[in-house]
Amino acid sequence: MNFEAVKPGIWIAYSAVLVLLLLGSGATRVLTGRFPQRDYTELRLRVRTWWIIVIPMAAALLSGTGVSVVLLAVIGGLALKEYLALLATRHGEVFPLWIAYLTVPVQFALAWRSSYFAFAAFIPLFGLIAFPAAALVHGHTVAFARAAASLYLGILLTVFSTSHIALLLMLPDAGNPAGGGVGLVVFLLFITQLNDVAQYVSGKCFGRRPIAPRLSPRKTVEGLVGGILVSGLAATLIGPLLTPMDAATSLIAGLVMAVTGFLGDVAVSAIKRDFAVKDMGDLLPGHGGILDRIDSLICTGPLFFYFIYFAYYVD
Repeated sequence: MNFEAVKPGIWIAYSAVLVLLLLGSGATRVLTGRFPQRDYTELRLRVRTWWIIVIPMAAALLSGTGVSVVLLAVIGGLALKEYLALLATRHGEVFPLWIAYLTVPVQFALAWRSSYFAFAAFIPLFGLIAFPAAALVHGHTVAFARAAASLYLGILLTVFSTSHIALLLMLPDAGNPAGGGVGLVVFLLFITQLNDVAQYVSGKCFGRRPIAPRLSPRKTVEGLVGGILVSGLAATLIGPLLTPMDAATSLIAGLVMAVTGFLGDVAVSAIKRDFAVKDMGDLLPGHGGILDRIDSLICTGPLFFYFIYFAYYVD
């Protein structure tokens, strides 16, 4: 772990995250002591879990690209596992769902090698070949199309989306002198997760008008607006320190990521409604499962990668 090679902007971002976590822990203690009649269990669990999430992720990014890519592959694989566990209750007998796990090592290996064409083509080709082969071997045809579509959607939501973060990490440092690939990933994760927290807090404090009552009754217009404002401000401040974007471009990126992050959250909420579950899993107390925590990255990860790649790395 070469601390001298870490860009100043990354230390600033890590410091900001640490301050936010300390403020969150302090606020939880104050609220619990001042309003003992109220139940702050969910908030306390959320803050505690954030500590558990942030520390290994920060350590991995400081340790090098290899460790980070492996960690991202594990996260994508766990998210896929949560999705397949639910899918098995409906389509487990159509064909073996375990074939989806084959996409994890291959997709992240392609990201590690920065094989852009193969990276983009692998999962579509995998679906075209693996699903018919599974149907041939397994012999079931009832609900095959629905099961195949559901499985392919799960691969896109988990493996394909998270592998773009690994691909972003592997971009050459020369294209981003401010922070390199690590700076790009830190910016993506910081803004996306800050947007989630800002939407949650704004919705709790000021939420009055539900924005998607049938999908997620707790999401409000006020929460979305709060997330957009906080994300835009934070992106404007840290974007030039971590990315090749100037302040104005960073502001636009922060606003777009806030909206697209919300759409990813809504997409997973729709899936949970379809499966009649509250959370995709229970691995992260206060948050649910891995997929519940990375749902916003479903949209922001690929979108941010392609924007950065075509705007700053392609002549």
